Amino acid sequence: MPKKILIVDDDRNVVEGVKALLEYKKYGVLTAYDGVSALKAVRLEKPDLVVLDVMMPGIDGYSVLETIKSDQDTKNIPVIMLTSRDTMGDIEKSLENNADWHIRKPCNGKHLVDKIIQLLK
Repeated sequence: MPKKILIVDDDRNVVEGVKALLEYKKYGVLTAYDGVSALKAVRLEKPDLVVLDVMMPGIDGYSVLETIKSDQDTKNIPVIMLTSRDTMGDIEKSLENNADWHIRKPCNGKHLVDKIIQLLK
């Protein structure tokens, strides 16, 4: 059974690009385009890992991250923040909210896959 990865980003091009890469690597891929849909998918599907953007309409990625990590049922799901926000403050905010990693967009696909492999071990 392939590991399920949820990709959350309001930019459909980013979602489709990461989805194609992960499907090529034989992962099961779920997608969401906003924070509300992301939280619903996390609760219903229990993905093995979440790749999460920060800047989204409605509920931002930091709030989604905080909700995932504060819920007993989902707190152990690894979350990679994949965002164009990469100041030291942004990285610290991700880590303070218990993100497992922070990667800047656009990212190197190999780096993303390597980090996913590491977090899923």
